[in-house]
Amino acid sequence: MRFVPIKTAEQQAILAVHRARQGFVKARAAQAHQLRSLLAEFGMVFPQGIRVLLRAVPMILGDEENGL
Repeated sequence: MRFVPIKTAEQQAILAVHRARQGFVKARAAQAHQLRSLLAEFGMVFPQGIRVLLRAVPMILGDEENGL
């Protein structure tokens, strides 16, 4: 059996922050994928990457001729 040292409260807090951040990153990626697929249904295809969508969304919302 392998024994590991007990973590301090500070170490546990840092691990909790990392876990929470990883959850936020996964949720953000999932929303980006969902938005990209919904836009693809309207014929607007964008490359992968959250930065691409962050730049494109204001232009899409500002265009009154796209039907969205």
